[in-house]
Amino acid sequence: AEIILLAGSPVGLLKVVRSPDDWHLAQIQIVPEQQGKGFGTTILQKLLADAVQARVAVSLSVLKANPALQLYERLGFRIVGHNDRAYDMKFGA
Repeated sequence: AEIILLAGSPVGLLKVVRSPDDWHLAQIQIVPEQQGKGFGTTILQKLLADAVQARVAVSLSVLKANPALQLYERLGFRIVGHNDRAYDMKFGA
């Protein structure tokens, strides 16, 4: 887990489980007052660039009602499975 800082103050959290073939994005949170300012996009773009460099896929699960679904799709994640409540998504390799 990594704490996301802005000017030395915590504004979010990123949890990624890294294995040789896949990095699983377990959690990303941005404090409400900083949402919508591009922090999540920037953090995810860096993670995805690192994954491309490492030649691994990135996976995640997102609730169907979560507005972040649009962000993930915009960044290139694709839906690879689902259940009643959530989508399984994957980026890359």
